[in-house]
Amino acid sequence: MLTEFERECIEFFVQVVRVIGVQKSIGQIYGLIFASKVPLAFTDIVNRLKISKGSVSQGLQFLRSIGAVKAVGEKL
Repeated sequence: MLTEFERECIEFFVQVVRVIGVQKSIGQIYGLIFASKVPLAFTDIVNRLKISKGSVSQGLQFLRSIGAVKAVGEKL
């Protein structure tokens, strides 16, 4: 279950990505990660957002490629 803060962050970033023409799932993923106080595992993202593993995989790849997220322990 998502907290109110997580839902608000997700909705905000979904609106942002719609403006720039990026998939909704990328906004959802980024919003959840942004709202989290701790690093999230791949399966946590899948389960909390209830979106497919493929969407999460592609979304994380995109976010990594633009420098928006990094894997735990990965240097910038």
